[in-house]
Amino acid sequence: MDAFWQPGDQVYPRLSEFDATVSGLEDLGGVYAIWHLGVRPQWLRIGASENLSKTFEILTALEDVAVFDRNRGVFVAWAPVPEEQWAGIVKSLTARLAPALQGLRLETESSIEEDALPVDCPLPPGTAN
Repeated sequence: MDAFWQPGDQVYPRLSEFDATVSGLEDLGGVYAIWHLGVRPQWLRIGASENLSKTFEILTALEDVAVFDRNRGVFVAWAPVPEEQWAGIVKSLTARLAPALQGLRLETESSIEEDALPVDCPLPPGTAN
């Protein structure tokens, strides 16, 4: 799997401080991952969106996400992979990581079909499960 997680320098932005419009993500789609560090680091959500900027804006405003940001931050990475791979990547990473906020439904996200075949995908470099 050639998912190329961004940012490439592995200096992952804190979601609450990230301006996706400055980073040129308004018209970019792909898969994303958010996690928090803190005392008990945890994966929070894996998703796919046609507009990563708008999705990150919505996630930032959610109290469910903000509560995790109080303890050393919620961080984000994204991979601009082809749309036909989104469902499989999300399904694979979700099964592997069991993100705490996977049950949230966001209007900007692409739906993940139940019968999508998992697509193996590495974690963002420098993170661990």
